[in-house]
Amino acid sequence: PKMLELTGEIADGALPLLFPPEHYFGVLPHVEAGLARRPAALGPLDLAACIWVSLSTDAGLARRVLAEKVAYYGHALSPLILARLGVEQAEFRPIEQAVMVERDMARAVSLVDDRMVRIGVVGTAGDVIERLEPLVAAGVEHLSFGPPLGPDRLEAVQLLGEVLRHFRRSA
Repeated sequence: PKMLELTGEIADGALPLLFPPEHYFGVLPHVEAGLARRPAALGPLDLAACIWVSLSTDAGLARRVLAEKVAYYGHALSPLILARLGVEQAEFRPIEQAVMVERDMARAVSLVDDRMVRIGVVGTAGDVIERLEPLVAAGVEHLSFGPPLGPDRLEAVQLLGEVLRHFRRSA
């Protein structure tokens, strides 16, 4: 919280990783507390909503790609992130075993459930738009899309173009 407050007070910008994206609503009050002390000479703060995303016209393929990332990193997530996802650390132990010891990513992915995948945004352009609408409605102006992007990066970038066009029209 102190870092977020200091961000609002003195930073040019910030890229808070929003795991899950709805974590924005927990970050914002701390940033706003710092903004209340911000010298006007510093100008506005660029607060980017930095999220993991996996897009495809095939939502199942998109989910699998993000599930691989979750399988690999999930055991190292902080208690705060786990709590926001409604997941216990112990639930990642068999996934970690499958990835790190057995080297069986397919098995690990099969153990990643929907709560875990909600750490990011997954699916079609429409799914991504639907998930991000509340953030944009709350004032997010800078969306930063992080990996894995999707099973086909060219397709994912094209789909992100659809997402961005949607939000530009809404602005």
